[in-house]
Parts: sequence; C-alpha cells; structure tokens
Amino acid sequence: MRRLVAFSIFAAALTSLYIQMHQARASNCAAPQEIRFKIERIIVRSVPGYTQGLVYRAGILYESTGQYGDSSVNRINVQTGEVKSLYRLDQKYFGEGLEIWGNSRMLLTWKENTAFLWEGNSTGSPIIKTYPWEGWGLTHDSTLWITSDGTATVRFLDRDLKLKRTLQAEIEGKPQLGLNELEYVNGKIYANIYKTNQIVRINPQTGCVDQKLDISLLQTLDDPDSMPNGIAYDPLSDSFYIAGKKWQLIFQIKLLT
Repeated sequence: MRRLVAFSIFAAALTSLYIQMHQARASNCAAPQEIRFKIERIIVRSVPGYTQGLVYRAGILYESTGQYGDSSVNRINVQTGEVKSLYRLDQKYFGEGLEIWGNSRMLLTWKENTAFLWEGNSTGSPIIKTYPWEGWGLTHDSTLWITSDGTATVRFLDRDLKLKRTLQAEIEGKPQLGLNELEYVNGKIYANIYKTNQIVRINPQTGCVDQKLDISLLQTLDDPDSMPNGIAYDPLSDSFYIAGKKWQLIFQIKLLT
C-alpha cells in the first residue's frame, strides 16, 4: 500500500512538472504583432496559374504550379505579366514549392517523394532526387534548405536533402498548422497558411510566430480553391510579391511596421 501511495505521489509530481514546463514553454510565444501593408503595384498575368511556389531573382519572378497534368515551372515578366513555361512536369507529378539557391533550382512534388534539381541555366531534364516527405513549401537560409508539409513542422535539410533538424511553429503556445509556401527573409521565415488569407512570420530559432499579416484585401476570386499561395521577396525595394492559386493578379506590397 505504501508503495502504491508513493508511486501515486511520484506520478502526480511528474504530471505537475510536465504541465508547468508546457505552460512555461507556451508563455514564451507572445501574441504576434499584427502588421499592415500597402500595395505598390499590381501585375496582370497573361494567364493565371495554380501557384505553389514563387521566387524573385534579378527582376524576374519564377513560379511553380500544381495539379496533376498541369504542373510546370514558369518565368513571369514583372513589367508585362507575360508568363512563359520553362519546364512541364510529367502528369504523374503534382508540383509544389520552388526555390533558387545560387546556381541551383529545386522543385518539390506533393506526394511523389521526388524533388527536381536543375543546375546552372539548364531548363532541360532535371536531376531526380528522393524527398521522403510530402512536399509543400520550400526556401533556404545561408546553409540549409527549409521545407514545410502542411502541418506545424518545419524541416531543415542539407544540400543532399538529409535532415539536420526540425522545428514546430507555434502561435501563442499552440501549433501553427497549415504551413504552406515559405520565404526566408532577414533571418525569419514567412509562410502562407493553407486555406486562409494569413501570412505569418516565424522565428527559426524558437518556432514562435511573431508577426501575422491578413491579406484578405488581395483576394478577388469567390472560389475556395483560389487561396493565397506565393511569397517572393525583392531585397532591393524591400517589397514582397504575393500570388495565389488561380489568381490573374500578382501584388507587389510593402509591409508597414
């Protein structure tokens, strides 16, 4: 009987300690700052796309689109809105996140456990690499690829796609689910939140969401599949390009802090 009582007390103490640790951890993520934006420019695309990834490099937007049988990598002229297809995926692949890192361009696929890699200026047949998770968003910092899978998990991978660490995104101590398209800017990760008009900013050291942005103003289509998806940063103008699935428009915006 004494052993049972002692065990019960020990178990209760462990439970109490776990709750205290969880509450302390949750309290570390303060309420995120709500930020506003202004529209700098609107680009009218020559054709809409089911945008899954968006990248800005040297005055040009690069886009990956999804849907089986209609996935591609495109180049978009930011002055005219002309969309040019650079590479079309086989119909068995669903295109997802796209990123450019130095001379490398990588495209994830949704459920096919496959990543496509192009080196240099090639737009021909890519190098095929194994990617063992669902592909959603893709970006990079100075040393690692950064990916999402639609949950609260952020993965950091080396150049060979070997997992180095994971991070759980949290908003006021709760998991920030639905992480989709990603963009790494000035030491923080920006993410579209799936099936919402929200963009959040994540601290890659703590996982805390420290800013959030409501872009409902940019949603012009009454279609549940036309959600925002696509964040690209231009460091010269300190502005973002925002796109979405089936959107005819791309918005260049500046954040107001």
